[in-house]
Amino acid sequence: MSALNSLLDKAIAKCEPKNDSALAKRLGLTRASVSRWRHDGAITLEHLSALINLAGEKPEIAILVMEEQATTPASRYVWGTLARRLATAAMLAVVAFGSIPIAKASIEQGIENPRVGGSIPSPATI
Repeated sequence: MSALNSLLDKAIAKCEPKNDSALAKRLGLTRASVSRWRHDGAITLEHLSALINLAGEKPEIAILVMEEQATTPASRYVWGTLARRLATAAMLAVVAFGSIPIAKASIEQGIENPRVGGSIPSPATI
């Protein structure tokens, strides 16, 4: 399933009744607009932003949707590069911030760091 179709389904889940027509009405658009998005994926950034907000999704999904609907190699390259960089940054943040509690616990327990050849720095320096 494409990122846009998944996003459409999540937004529809917030509508009553749960269908494309109700989604279109919530967004102030025609049902044909929603149908067009579902079948060829062409959505403007403005409509994509409204859809993301309605679905309660994280804004990062916009990059995946834009990469999927890119029509030229150059635009696919731009959106794909942004997606990979965002994923890398998120992974690095998890690694960096995830290791702080481990280091703090090691300090509190007086555990030495054998890879560095000494103790872990004091909490004041972390």
